[in-house]
Amino acid sequence: MNGESGTSRVNGNTTVEMKSGMTGSALVGGGLAKAQAAPGNAGMSESEVTGQSGVILSGGTVNGVIGGGQAEAWYSGTANVANTASVSSTTGASRVDISSGTVNKIRWFQHQGTMTAKTSAVAVAGGGLALGNGAVSNVAGDTSLHITGGAIEGMIVGGGVTDNGVKGGILPGTTVGGNTNIFISGPDTIIRDDIVGGARGSFCTSAGVPSAIKRPKSST
Repeated sequence: MNGESGTSRVNGNTTVEMKSGMTGSALVGGGLAKAQAAPGNAGMSESEVTGQSGVILSGGTVNGVIGGGQAEAWYSGTANVANTASVSSTTGASRVDISSGTVNKIRWFQHQGTMTAKTSAVAVAGGGLALGNGAVSNVAGDTSLHITGGAIEGMIVGGGVTDNGVKGGILPGTTVGGNTNIFISGPDTIIRDDIVGGARGSFCTSAGVPSAIKRPKSST
């Protein structure tokens, strides 16, 4: 939406399952909200999941797996970057199951006056994802990641993720209030990057109990 609020609220239970094929975007267990500020108008987006959300991947190739919801807020033209904000809130439980397939890093198109392709360091997030100025990803519920196979080509984060803090804007922040659990097994499981039990973003705080269980030897 241009110059308006974009809101996505999921109060029930949702599951996204992929068995084969390829997608150029991420699998998102919750909702998706986008907003874009125009000159003289604010752009605010909020994606909230109060029910249970989940993603099941047993084959194929995707650019990211997100257990919760996704919120993006950008600006165009001469709009003020301070008039944009995105919030992803996961208050219910979220679960990610990956048994096979390839999960590349999360990718998106950044709109800050011009459009630019961006790639996150994160491939899998148990909570939600917030992108843009002052992005906030809050996880109040419990998250669990169960990875028994496949190739994860980026970081694994148990909680929420914020990315792309805008220069001159508000720095992003993430909060985990629930418990995060990451279970990894399988002799053929490939993990290319770090495993983070809590959240990832500037000014991270974790009030719950993050835990990362068993990291297999990575293949090169």
